[in-house]
Amino acid sequence: MATAIENQLKSLGSQVQLSSPLGYLLQKIVSGLSAIIAGGGAAPQYYEAKNTVPQNIAGLTNFHFDTATAARGISQPDNESFQLTVGKTYHLLFHGHADGFGGVTDSLEFRWVNNSLTPIPVADSIKGVMRPATSTAASSNDGFADCIYTVPPGGDVVHVRVTAVSGSATISAGSVQVSIIEIPG
Repeated sequence: MATAIENQLKSLGSQVQLSSPLGYLLQKIVSGLSAIIAGGGAAPQYYEAKNTVPQNIAGLTNFHFDTATAARGISQPDNESFQLTVGKTYHLLFHGHADGFGGVTDSLEFRWVNNSLTPIPVADSIKGVMRPATSTAASSNDGFADCIYTVPPGGDVVHVRVTAVSGSATISAGSVQVSIIEIPG
């Protein structure tokens, strides 16, 4: 029996070219979820949310996710944080894009961070970058940030945070999404 998140991912997958990086990632997530669910045992925790309200970004801040689209076992204390369970391991995935950049050299760098704003799972984890389509930067534009994270004793709240900004940008309604999926084991 398909879960709500599987259905959401399959729906998103039908809107994305399967040969693209996003298509490949979605195929892997759906395949992994199917294997987990078919394996029986306790149902994994998951949470998916998106933004429906624009957000202007001109400094270090957390992305906002005001609408949950699928959830089991993970809570969202406010529109920018997610409460995870001690000892469990999760795949944290963020994807999105920004528009309304102030100039061609503007950019946003972002990462998953914990409640003390430390990047996770390690301080040097790979960051995502958003740049305008007209950017003159020599590096690529990558609107993804994902990692595997095991919640330490004492628990943790996680966020997707803009950790470096040059200029400003607008996050339009419906342009960022987060998926958090427990990896049983």
